[in-house]
Amino acid sequence: METAVIDFLFSALAQLAAQYPDAAWLAVALSAVMTVCGLCAVATVWMPVPKETAGPYAAVYRWAHAFAAHFGQNRGAVADGRSETVQAEVKAVTGK
Repeated sequence: METAVIDFLFSALAQLAAQYPDAAWLAVALSAVMTVCGLCAVATVWMPVPKETAGPYAAVYRWAHAFAAHFGQNRGAVADGRSETVQAEVKAVTGK
């Protein structure tokens, strides 16, 4: 299902760029965002939960998960979040 939606979006962007050459930058920008979201989805699989709530790694962790979740491609992080070990670590850091 996700593959069909992504293929549809890319073909729609290609058609838009062909019909309106002045709007080709929009197709490039959206393609770049979708690529970043896919890369973040892969990266989140190996990212450990940050030990602190502030700092550069915690910010990168939040942004990567946000981009990955944008297209529902965050399966690794969802599976990680269900792990009792990860839940305990998150609770220790956030206090929730």
